[in-house]
Amino acid sequence: TIANFQRLREFRNQGRIWVTRLSQLLEWTRLRTFLKYSVNLAPGRLIIDIEALDDPVFGRQALEPRDCHGLAFDVPAGAGSVEVRVAGRALAPAAVQQRGSTCWLTTRA
Repeated sequence: TIANFQRLREFRNQGRIWVTRLSQLLEWTRLRTFLKYSVNLAPGRLIIDIEALDDPVFGRQALEPRDCHGLAFDVPAGAGSVEVRVAGRALAPAAVQQRGSTCWLTTRA
C-alpha cells in the first residue's frame, strides 16, 4: 500500500494525474464553467485567447496565468501548434502541454 501511495505521489509530481483538495476542484469547475475565451486559427497554429472569468454571482474577474493551471482544451485535428494567451499575453510554450487532440495548461508558479 505504501508503495502505491509513493507511486501516486510520483505521478502527481510528474503532472500525470491531478490530486487536489475539494476547494480547488470547486474553483477549477467555476473557472471552466464561466471562462470567457476565443479561438482563432492562424496558419500552422491555433490561438486560444483567455479573456476573463465571467461568474454570474461574483461578476467579471481578470485572470493571471497561474489562475489557469489545469485548464484543458480540445484541439481540432490538423490545427498545428497551440498558442495560449491570458489577458493578451502569450504563455511560455512550456506552459502549454499538447498530446493528440488535447492541450492543457501548467501555469502554476
